Amino acid sequence: MLLPSSTHLINERLIDTAAGVAIASLFSFVLPSWEYRALPQLIRNVLRQNQRYIEASRGLLQAEVADDFIYRLCRKRIMDCLAELGAALVRMLDEPVSKHRSVEDINQFIARNYLVVAHVAAIRLLLRSHPEGLPEASVDVERACDRVRDTLAQALQSLERPAPPIEQPEMVTDPRHTCALSEKETWPARRLLQRHIGLLQADAADIAVRSVTIDRILRLHD
Repeated sequence: MLLPSSTHLINERLIDTAAGVAIASLFSFVLPSWEYRALPQLIRNVLRQNQRYIEASRGLLQAEVADDFIYRLCRKRIMDCLAELGAALVRMLDEPVSKHRSVEDINQFIARNYLVVAHVAAIRLLLRSHPEGLPEASVDVERACDRVRDTLAQALQSLERPAPPIEQPEMVTDPRHTCALSEKETWPARRLLQRHIGLLQADAADIAVRSVTIDRILRLHD
């Protein structure tokens, strides 16, 4: 540093740079760590945390718990898992095209999970805005949460223990149809609630199917 014109110092710098380039090339092309290899665990984490979020939401929407701390904690965890999966997807897109895996399914998987969180928040706001007739609405909410939880659990089980292809859960997926489930509605927001429930169940079913599809593609190209 005191003698910048020293050729000896320059040669040492060049040798260090060449060694660094060689090491970087070795790990980039010979021993790479492709992002798609981390996707299966990230998908499982999202399903697991979403299942816990639905369980926490069920207790809160049913007014079984007064404090929403567990609900907010589970919501934060599912958001963190989705952000981690989204970051992995972005990094994978920066890699060679030959190393891209199920990009569209992963993108839709992330979007559907965000929609599930949004539907639960909308249902919670709806119940708080129309407290009258809550026991009647609680039955619909309880059934919906149970079905969504079971759908996510089935998807997670299929990933952790390879099994026959998962089938689309038998549930009402058309929101227009859910509005006509009850001819004699006594709760003023019943139709809107049924619409959100239908969308919630439809998105949960799509999450289950896409998670298995992604897992198959990753296993096929691994």
